[in-house]
Amino acid sequence: MSFPLAWLGPGGILLLLPALLLAAWPCRAISISVYIAAPNTVSSPATGGTAVNENFSSNPNWLAGTYTTDRTRSIGTFDLSPANALQIVNYNQYGGAGNSGRYGAIGAQSGTSGAITLNLASPTTFFGMWWSAIDPYNGVSLYDNNTFLMRISGGDMIALFNASNTLTAQNGTQYQRTAYLGKPGTNPRQNTGEYYAYTMFYASGLTFNRVVLDNSGTTSTGFEFDNFQTRSGTFQIPGSTVLLTQYQITAVPEPSVWIPAGLGLAGAAWWRKRRRSGRNAAPPDSGAATG
Repeated sequence: MSFPLAWLGPGGILLLLPALLLAAWPCRAISISVYIAAPNTVSSPATGGTAVNENFSSNPNWLAGTYTTDRTRSIGTFDLSPANALQIVNYNQYGGAGNSGRYGAIGAQSGTSGAITLNLASPTTFFGMWWSAIDPYNGVSLYDNNTFLMRISGGDMIALFNASNTLTAQNGTQYQRTAYLGKPGTNPRQNTGEYYAYTMFYASGLTFNRVVLDNSGTTSTGFEFDNFQTRSGTFQIPGSTVLLTQYQITAVPEPSVWIPAGLGLAGAAWWRKRRRSGRNAAPPDSGAATG
């Protein structure tokens, strides 16, 4: 039996829409895929389209030290405060792509437990970063405005690495898990107890415009990162990369021009709730609303 859905139309007239019509609405799949580049890669391997890059070495606006006020760059605005500070650190065994320059860090290095937010200059489907010295407390979350989409922790990353002795790229190339251990380019290899991987997030069926980096509200460890990138237009993630995991977000109805405004708003509210469903949790102490 099909139960009708009711809403108020123009002039307060009660209108009914059979649930069978709802079942006929076209739906789209939404997902966010997490890729890692081949071992020893410290910058984005993606090609094509238009890239916007941000690193903490060649940019003279980032000198070693603690930053506690907002900083706007081409890639977007870093929301910073005394409780949510960004530390720029000279290269060492934990970070600094190419074994030179500087890298960004929070947690132990900044001495603050709050997350930092990067409000991207424009919505995107791609964000990449060199995630160095991956620690279980680290966390990366993606948002569409205030709507939480997903979070992957350093602990999740480590578990995915440890699941097998080899990782298989999209083109079939196999990489030894141990090739990701230790800082690339150092001889002898430094900090061989932690993984280093250029990590990319690709969204299908939606865009995101906020990236939140957290360290699970602790300063007992650090979260190190470098070489941010967003891309727009037509671009490719090469076959040499590994699809590490994929976050499926519940499929939602496509809007239709004949749906009354009241129903469209109700559906949008339902969509935002459904998009947050699943096993993902918002980052602790992020200061970010979850919609």
